[in-house]
Amino acid sequence: MKTCGICFRSIKTKDDKIVDHGFKMRGGRMGNCRGSRKLSFETTKKPTQIYLLELRNTKVRNEAEYINTRVTYGYADKNGVNIKNATPSISRKQGSEIREAGSILNHNTYNISLLLKKLKNYKIGR
Repeated sequence: MKTCGICFRSIKTKDDKIVDHGFKMRGGRMGNCRGSRKLSFETTKKPTQIYLLELRNTKVRNEAEYINTRVTYGYADKNGVNIKNATPSISRKQGSEIREAGSILNHNTYNISLLLKKLKNYKIGR
């Protein structure tokens, strides 16, 4: 049993690689972990580093999208600074777009903090 570099669960290995594993929802397997068929965390940190870099790049894109959405609908200036007392007249759809962009950004931020917490708390041979 070795540690997956993405989900940090103890998983069986075959030929020094983490075996295919995923996650369950509603009683059945729904997908594959990105760490499947990669070298374990004990062997290399590369899959974890790549995943963290991808999450950070995605966060930068999500932040830009969120700011652009708020600028487009009059809640922020072109630099992304909130406009005080901004109450533009927007449609329900436009409000949903702003909330969705914010939700995506929050989810990505959570994923980054979760991965960093797992890295911080990781102990070899647990």
